[in-house]
Amino acid sequence: MRCLSWNYRGLRRPTTERSLRGLIRENDADFLFLSKTKVSTEFMVQLLNRLGFVNSCCIPAEGTAGGFCVAWRVVVQVDILEVYDMGFKVKIEASLDYPQWVLFCINGPAYAVLKKNFWDWLIQIVQQCKDAWAIMGDLNVIMDENEKIRGRKYQLREGNILKNFMFNSGGVDLGFEGAPCTWQNARSFSHHIRKRLDRVIADDQWCVSFPRASVVHLPIYGSDHAPILLKAWGEYEKLLYPFRFLEVWTTSSECGNIISNAWQSVASGNEGTILCSKLKYTKKELKKWNAMRFGHCEKRLQHLKRDLGVIQEATVSQENLEKEATIQLEILNLEEKIERIWRQKSRECWLKFGDNNTKFFHASTLIRRRRNRISCIEASPGLWLKQRQQIGDYFLSNFKNLYQTTDPSLGDEFESLFRPGYYGGK
Repeated sequence: MRCLSWNYRGLRRPTTERSLRGLIRENDADFLFLSKTKVSTEFMVQLLNRLGFVNSCCIPAEGTAGGFCVAWRVVVQVDILEVYDMGFKVKIEASLDYPQWVLFCINGPAYAVLKKNFWDWLIQIVQQCKDAWAIMGDLNVIMDENEKIRGRKYQLREGNILKNFMFNSGGVDLGFEGAPCTWQNARSFSHHIRKRLDRVIADDQWCVSFPRASVVHLPIYGSDHAPILLKAWGEYEKLLYPFRFLEVWTTSSECGNIISNAWQSVASGNEGTILCSKLKYTKKELKKWNAMRFGHCEKRLQHLKRDLGVIQEATVSQENLEKEATIQLEILNLEEKIERIWRQKSRECWLKFGDNNTKFFHASTLIRRRRNRISCIEASPGLWLKQRQQIGDYFLSNFKNLYQTTDPSLGDEFESLFRPGYYGGK
């Protein structure tokens, strides 16, 4: 399970939906916590539905201030236990062999006069929690001088608030991967300040139940806060997917020419060898064409975000701040370009297939976007296989048992299936 938290500071910006859609797709987020949305509940719900999150709970903004929401995919079972002025208490139901747990999605007060009462209250509610718990969000406090770059000199009282909370509640900072700070004031070098204000804290019971969990600080762009990603189940194992012909390729007239030219390639050997050679070369040409025709923008965007993360991890300097601003602007412009490309493709599909059942078409699109993975399988009652190799061996063994025979034979009619006419000649 992956939980994404972001203080976006206003969802009405024209770049908001593009940035959120990209983050959700790239990080495969199952659960969202958005703070400082500055919009109504109706606006938040409509935006979340377009992003594929049909379940949500929202706190509307008061004028142009505040506004919070949590949203989750249909594959995640979530119950809203309490709604606070500054966030939510939600229960994540047990899944696979992971126990149920409680997630506090919290946005801490920015003003010093409000912090003592807030943190005293937060200690009380987490101490009353019987399940394993975690806190995620913009807490607006730092722990020590290492979590602040530039600005006024660090004061001990700044860190004591968080240290006292963790001591009294039994909480543990889950640490992070990525740049050390999650907030910046976006000013020139002489007045530039950065802090680690966003984090995830969990109790020891939660840490034991989720030993592979990690937190990632994603690059800052589109807001003065970085999105943070909680990977409760750890890293998903990256799989090598087989080649598949994509329907979207048929929207381009170039696709037919690529296939025709590739199929005319010269191959030698028997009929079976010729067929395999032509298929392999056609696949290679389609993949190369796809990278240039459809994949260039996505790869460029990934490279830019990677570069942005490297710069934000480096020492703050005037040169790095200028590079950072340039890359942030380029990311936003590229996201807009990608959005226009896919909007055009979607419109072409509507013209081709009609508008007979919009609900079905929308649902089908969302389902196709979900990563097609098997994270575990129950081999026998109570025995779950989670490793990729174990799952593969299980399927292979059952497949062999299903189709095994003690007296295999192939008839002469099998040879008639292979004829030179089927392969376009040598």
